[in-house]
Amino acid sequence: MLTEKEIDKINGVLEKKTFNYKGELIYEANAVADLDYRFKILGYKKMISVGDYYDYMKISVTLFNFKDKLSQLIFQESEDHKDKFFWKKFFEDSLWFLNNQLRFDIKSIISIFDSETRLVIEEFSIELPEKKKIQEQMTRYAIRNVVKDIVKILKTEEEGEFTLPDNDYGGGYKFNKFPVEFSVDLYVSYDDSFDGYKLNAQYSHEDDTVEISIVYNPSDLKTSLYEIVGELNEVLAHELEHSLQGYRGEFDTEDDEEKTDSLKYYLQSHEIPAQVAGFKRLSKLQKVSFESVVRNWFKTHGEFHHLNDDEQEIVINKLLEVKKS
Repeated sequence: MLTEKEIDKINGVLEKKTFNYKGELIYEANAVADLDYRFKILGYKKMISVGDYYDYMKISVTLFNFKDKLSQLIFQESEDHKDKFFWKKFFEDSLWFLNNQLRFDIKSIISIFDSETRLVIEEFSIELPEKKKIQEQMTRYAIRNVVKDIVKILKTEEEGEFTLPDNDYGGGYKFNKFPVEFSVDLYVSYDDSFDGYKLNAQYSHEDDTVEISIVYNPSDLKTSLYEIVGELNEVLAHELEHSLQGYRGEFDTEDDEEKTDSLKYYLQSHEIPAQVAGFKRLSKLQKVSFESVVRNWFKTHGEFHHLNDDEQEIVINKLLEVKKS
């Protein structure tokens, strides 16, 4: 048996370690799980085996990072993920195969310190990412796919109106765990009277459509494409946040009456979070600070926001405040 002091030292090392399990969750289910786990030694207790009592090492196991669909279905959809008593019973009765496999794996690790030990998993817990983080991941996935489709059209150098996705059944984009099915109406045109491009977007809640207009100088397309991709990421993150606001019942269409006042428009309760979402996406994509992205956008998009310097500073400070909260 390990002493309490030895257990504390081992736990100090284990708390920094992540272990991976790839194998079946359910015996002969022909579905391979891929998940991570941590474990901790809780101490010892006497248990009977074949008529005799032995000292069993008690282990606490935490499962997280569910990478396969079966694990996600079983664990991430559960409302009981914080109930350790629920999970202990569930693992003993329904997921006994996984329970046995984890005990085998953990014993092989523990044997480095105590080769004779018997062990029992005393506690199971599930660690899930925050719902907000899951939503951000699904939104990023949606954005990447839509941007890819738009860039494909731009590279054809064709003008016109395009409805995306271009599929056989005529429906909109549907992404796993993104709750809104939406379409994109894309308007592409040429204009050689200015350098670079102009890009604008808006969201229609009536038919869940993102409308995107891109006007560009055809001689500048190749050099502008990187910036266009960045701005597409920003406007899609912005407009899809509006779609989620509508889904959650947070979008008040009466606020749009303030469109005639630029400052009031940009400070609307639904507009600030959408701006933050868009600028956060662009910040991560370009690996530039959030504040730099925000200030650069207001500096280069005066024809869209129509704010004077003082008004810009009011909006920028509000965005920085919300980003920190």
